[in-house]
Amino acid sequence: SEAARLLGESTESLTMDAVDVGMGVVVTLAWLTNPWLLPLVAAPVLYMQHQAFSGLRAAVRTDHLTEVATGHYWRDVASRELMRARASGAPLTCLLVDLDHFKEVNDSHGHLVGDAVLAAAARAISNAVRPRDLVGRLGGEEFAVLLAGLTAGEATAAAERIRVDVGAVKVRCDQGSWVGVTTSIGVAHLNR
Repeated sequence: SEAARLLGESTESLTMDAVDVGMGVVVTLAWLTNPWLLPLVAAPVLYMQHQAFSGLRAAVRTDHLTEVATGHYWRDVASRELMRARASGAPLTCLLVDLDHFKEVNDSHGHLVGDAVLAAAARAISNAVRPRDLVGRLGGEEFAVLLAGLTAGEATAAAERIRVDVGAVKVRCDQGSWVGVTTSIGVAHLNR
């Protein structure tokens, strides 16, 4: 929803601002107490700030379970890419990937097995597309893939690879059995 998107943006922004202010306080205190320390303190503080921002950015943009983009980040990138594609006339495709009957996996085998299936399916989806394509988890068992610069036929072939590769995923349960899922994929192609 729009409120969740705005809350996510403000949370990311507030966290980054808090780190920035904290680092500024450290530099200011160093300058006020011993100005000659400023050159010695500035470099490590800038390095720590860069590391903190990089870690926060990754945490906000990456789904912790599946290691693909969060839905919030995926939608932000997709919105920008859609505007760019409309302006340039370049082809752009969105694949919506839903794991079929996933609730049955959780109900029959438990959420730990369900989480393992989600993670394995996300890896299969990511491996089936180019490294530059953006895979995101929209929520639950729903994923989206943004494919830029492909023809409708190439995008359909990518969707078929995803369908086959996710269908081949098998996760071992505690009882020794194997569980897998199939997937349904919707393809929306923009080409002017």
